[in-house]
Amino acid sequence: RNGVLSARWTAIMENGELQMNEAARSHQSPQIMTASTKPQWKTVARDPKIECAGSLSFDAGKSNAKLERLELSTADKQQLEAQGTISDISGACVVDVTGRATYDLANLLNRARPLLGGSVSITGQDTQSFSLRGPLRANAPTSSPVDVSVQPLPRALVSPGLNGQCGLKWTSANIFGIDVGSGQLQPRLAAGEIETGPIAFSLSRGRFLLVPHIALNHEPPLMTIDPGQVFESVQITEAMCEGWLQY
Repeated sequence: RNGVLSARWTAIMENGELQMNEAARSHQSPQIMTASTKPQWKTVARDPKIECAGSLSFDAGKSNAKLERLELSTADKQQLEAQGTISDISGACVVDVTGRATYDLANLLNRARPLLGGSVSITGQDTQSFSLRGPLRANAPTSSPVDVSVQPLPRALVSPGLNGQCGLKWTSANIFGIDVGSGQLQPRLAAGEIETGPIAFSLSRGRFLLVPHIALNHEPPLMTIDPGQVFESVQITEAMCEGWLQY
């Protein structure tokens, strides 16, 4: 209507599986695959039922779209809701999306149990908001003449103008025999870097404190850590020795 395309949808996927080709995964460099090569598919995640519903309008003349509603839900009440806009789709592709996610970490982990095995467990239920704002393309297409004698700038992994935030809380975890207490992450994306603030929680009857900074546009991406004591009074248990320490 008036150059605006509107769409509404509802989709249901049942007994879904995410599989990975183990043969391709085992090689670090590109490999030539012959017709006789049989892929070795391994299931890394399962979900009995996923529902997706939403509505979207697209204005081709203005090169923008409005996500009026997007809802994802699973049989065990994992939910994601989002809404927002996308402008200058053929250029910088500027997004302004907000939403919230409701999760149960124990159930989420069970989906990836074929990949992680029984050595990792985590619990926690919460609802967290998230947002993503700014251009998705770091170097938008331009109609200006290009000077081929000038060395092009390296392509940024993330647009420096893109900003985002989300949150995650957990109640407890055990990772390869290491007991982890409750904690929270509040990562923020700005200027191509992720800042989490201090990450602190109890760890094997001691304390863990880390302040990381992740530069996504560094070549390769780089994580730095503020100086200071990371572990305090952490006890080495028999389960840790039998698990990841192997000692």
